Amino acid sequence: MSQFYDQASLVMIPSGYKNGKVYSQKPLSADGELTFTRASNATRVNADGLIEKVRTNLLLQSNTFSTTWTTATASVTGGQTDKDGGTTAWLLEKSGASGRVIQTVSASGFFTQSLYIKAGTLNWVVLNNSGISSSGVYFDLTNGVTGSIGNNVVSSSIVSAGNGYYRCSMVLNGTSGDFRIYPAEGDGDVSGTSGNILIQNAQLEVSDFGPTDYIPTTTAAVSVGPVSGLPRLDYSGGCPSLLLEPQRTNLALWSEQFDDAAWVKTYTTITANSTTSPNGYNNADKLVADVLTSNHWIEKIGYSSFSIGTHTMSIYAKAGGSNFVQIATSSGFAATYQNYNLSNGTKGNGNVSSAGYLTSIEAIGTNGWYRITFTAANPSSDARFLIVPILSDVATRNPTFLGNGTDGIYIWGAQMEAGAYATSYVPCLSTAVTRVADAAYKTGISSLIGQTEGTLYWEGYVTPAGNYNSLMSVEEIGNYFFNIRLNTTNKIEAATSGFSADFNITASTPATAGTYYKIAGAYKSGQSVLYVNGVQIGTNATTFTVPSLTQFRFNVYNVFNEQKSTSQALLFKTRLTNAQLAELTTL
Repeated sequence: MSQFYDQASLVMIPSGYKNGKVYSQKPLSADGELTFTRASNATRVNADGLIEKVRTNLLLQSNTFSTTWTTATASVTGGQTDKDGGTTAWLLEKSGASGRVIQTVSASGFFTQSLYIKAGTLNWVVLNNSGISSSGVYFDLTNGVTGSIGNNVVSSSIVSAGNGYYRCSMVLNGTSGDFRIYPAEGDGDVSGTSGNILIQNAQLEVSDFGPTDYIPTTTAAVSVGPVSGLPRLDYSGGCPSLLLEPQRTNLALWSEQFDDAAWVKTYTTITANSTTSPNGYNNADKLVADVLTSNHWIEKIGYSSFSIGTHTMSIYAKAGGSNFVQIATSSGFAATYQNYNLSNGTKGNGNVSSAGYLTSIEAIGTNGWYRITFTAANPSSDARFLIVPILSDVATRNPTFLGNGTDGIYIWGAQMEAGAYATSYVPCLSTAVTRVADAAYKTGISSLIGQTEGTLYWEGYVTPAGNYNSLMSVEEIGNYFFNIRLNTTNKIEAATSGFSADFNITASTPATAGTYYKIAGAYKSGQSVLYVNGVQIGTNATTFTVPSLTQFRFNVYNVFNEQKSTSQALLFKTRLTNAQLAELTTL
């Protein structure tokens, strides 16, 4: 490819980025800095193969306990030896009964409070939250165990962090008030009037399973991960690619909390936070069939804003004693089902092909997780999907069987979205969450775009969905001019748009989801051509005058964009020869 990089006027191979920018390898000037937009948080598969979500520490001054924090019959002194051997810890010294340090922070639903703590002259500490009654947890800093736990605490933990420190945490469910830290004389005892402990790195985050990696804050809450406006380099295929997805909404509320009442269990049980999920934390639930000969399933009844149309249900699943799971349709659908083999990532028995429905299974990472999908065309507004923890590849929809109360599957990250394919996971709790469309573009670069002839090259994965959507285009502001795209029948095209001499060169067969494509469209009056994966698709002899082209864009129709990921994109100011186009696009 090196000779083509030399010839190209713009080379974008996803690697460098920052908020609102994607950097090209050529040119290295500002002309190669693509503007990126996405006005919402999102997820991606990171370089470790884990699904990375946005995480936020809602506390302010998370390790400056003399600012924003307040004390009551207590004092704080910085510069103390910390867990890593530095001097960033704080001495919390009480001067009266119930001496404490406090910060008021707003949060609702499930949230986790955590703090690194070391014994000083006192060996106990209690954490609580004033917004939730009976929320205190006592921690023994000598033996590394919990003591008394309030009735409204969902869970708690104490984990050694080195140098005598422990990370103490608790999960609560409700509305947060004050995050409170009390040095204690013993289990249930804060009556003493003197004594101290060491503290550092406080965190309060939305989480129902415990603390995530610490995020330092100063004057504002801090979020990390694919936050709004940050490009997503996705490593699903091993090498990074730029995710450019359409707007989608996850309608499946409590998408990770299958123990919530919103998920109706029929002769099944859910054990929350049973194993490590695809995002690397211990927050995947286990679904098991009861010890009863019956039908066994779990389902979400009443999706938020569910309407008639094509929808895709997806969920992450892993074998948990059983190697199989079935997705079955109910209510407004035909009686369809698909079995998925979680030991080898294949589909088993099912009848979806005869019904015209689509299903898939894809490995996620290397620890046995798969994302399974089920797309149903034109369901009614009360349609349902059943998740059935079958014990074998039975050729029956929602079968009757005897569960053993032990073997089942692990599940995480449910999604229901309007569309013909699954997009990247959108986490949600009590309300539906929307990830808006990604877009990347650059204006004012007429010097990089061929004004009489040129070539556009794009490679990556497409996800056909039956919309007229552009993968890549060069434009006059307000008009698209030349683009490579998928048409409404999912066929790859090179086409002009918005001009009197419009034409298109179209592949004879639809693009296939999950297939890697190298596509080049070249324009020149009377000599335009399209190549896909080393094969000439066609030519067009239409004559035209090229307008003043100043803009380059991915994702022209940014709400319905068909791209899954872009691995590479090049612009040329000339129409490459047919031999060059064949070489450039050969897999």
